[in-house]
Amino acid sequence: DGDTPTALRAVLLLAASASPEACDVLAARLDRRLRSATGAFPAVDVAAAAALAREVTGAPTAKRADGLYELAVGRRPHPLLPVRVECAASSLALGRENATKLLLAVLREGTPSQTERPSYSRASLLLEDLAFAQWRAADALTRHAGIANGYRPEQSAFERERIADEIERALAARGRDDSLRGQPARASSSLRAPTARSSNGGS
Repeated sequence: DGDTPTALRAVLLLAASASPEACDVLAARLDRRLRSATGAFPAVDVAAAAALAREVTGAPTAKRADGLYELAVGRRPHPLLPVRVECAASSLALGRENATKLLLAVLREGTPSQTERPSYSRASLLLEDLAFAQWRAADALTRHAGIANGYRPEQSAFERERIADEIERALAARGRDDSLRGQPARASSSLRAPTARSSNGGS
């Protein structure tokens, strides 16, 4: 329970088992929508969300994708942005294309084109948590679009805005290509649970 090293080890062991029962336990952990202690990074929930990105025999993919999407952008999203972003990334990996909206908004945070009224609180958002969220969002989106990831949270605001626009165009192009082929756009590979955070050197 909580964000203890023991809880993190338990999540990583569950992720390694790749069983339907493990998926249920990880999903139940996320559904609790736990808040971390002030200033603490929610490593356990981030790892749980990342672990659910893989396809597991016997665990319905659509149900997991829907649950992760609800935690990312639903009526009762997870209270912590890094976890919401990881849930969005995992739901995208499982086929929820509309998860890109939150991920792109996170990339544009702190740029001239940032969302005027985002679904998360800027006042309570730590810079290092935002940097981590942007790093994960960029990784998920560029993997999905099939392009190189040139986005860095420490880049200037205008450079981050330019790259976010490039990523959005690449996603749109992939969507058109998949539509012409009559195939749903799907991520080419699952995301692994992150083990380190990026640092934000300023915008």
